[in-house]
Amino acid sequence: MKPIKAAIISVSGTKLTDEEKYLIERENPLGVSLFTRNIKTPRQLLTLTNDIKNTVGRNDILIAIDQEGGRVCRLAPPHFRKYLAQSAIGALDIEKARQAAQFHAELIANDFHKCGINCNFAPTLDVLAPHITPALKSRCFSKNPKIVTELGKIMIDTYCHHSILPCIKHIPGHANAQNDPHLQLSIIKKIFERYLYPFEQIAPQALMAMTAHIVLSEIDSLPITMSKKAISELIRGRFKFKGLLISDALEMKALSGSLQDKTIACRQAGCDAVCYCSGDMIGLQNVLDHCGYLSDTAMAYFNKITTLINHPYSAQNISGKARRYNRLSRLTNPVIDDYDAVEVLMQLQKSTE
Repeated sequence: MKPIKAAIISVSGTKLTDEEKYLIERENPLGVSLFTRNIKTPRQLLTLTNDIKNTVGRNDILIAIDQEGGRVCRLAPPHFRKYLAQSAIGALDIEKARQAAQFHAELIANDFHKCGINCNFAPTLDVLAPHITPALKSRCFSKNPKIVTELGKIMIDTYCHHSILPCIKHIPGHANAQNDPHLQLSIIKKIFERYLYPFEQIAPQALMAMTAHIVLSEIDSLPITMSKKAISELIRGRFKFKGLLISDALEMKALSGSLQDKTIACRQAGCDAVCYCSGDMIGLQNVLDHCGYLSDTAMAYFNKITTLINHPYSAQNISGKARRYNRLSRLTNPVIDDYDAVEVLMQLQKSTE
């Protein structure tokens, strides 16, 4: 079997260019992450995901997307359902919140199977803090870590039951970080246990996790994603996380240095793979040249993931569950959030090109 490059990359548009096909075939990346720029219609998206799988020659390549709900939904109306923000789900009466969380994940899984997607960068397990960055405010279930844990676990179990790989984020939690990590690094001086609680409870069984680009100065002066100490002592040690650890996007401005330096630093710190989201060919090749391959340990865990995403899926009463989800949605208060951190970053990059 050809070694797998330790990177989740991105592509530029709604179909693969010849250059992208050659790159994917030659480099054999762990996965491809999709964004709004890659999506036009369900049929087009299925063609794109099939082309990616056929080009790389692997059905287990991770086709990933951010489909949390609310503002962070790459699959959006009119071609896809409208999904609640996690904050709206968490604000419901707890029994209704449990139902909404399950339907939410089950309906998203159904959307994914129709389009050839097998991995969701969700749920977000960050706990709502008094002064949290606007990049995360509507993406947190609750200020209560036990509610975050319960609803997060329901979503994770539901995704796995329906053959979709969930990726918990952003480990070990952004705490009360006030800066958008897409734009600026936050330094957290004091670790509060309530912000760590959901990850401590869920991480031991999680298959994949995405890092937070923050500094926890009680542990290290380096960002978590680049900190060997934080990854070994906190994420792998205290949290007992054994799954695939991937970096949040390398191009986020919370990380300093060249793309090459950031790629190498993340891998040396203990990230099993890195994410690069910009879709430009020079950056893609730079990351793939320096990310290395999945380690034997990561590869063994990836085999478990392959079993999950290749398990047969059958939809059951989707229309009925969609109606029940919509009824629950009408009980929520509107969430006003026009801040999409990924879009902010993409616009900044365009302005500097």
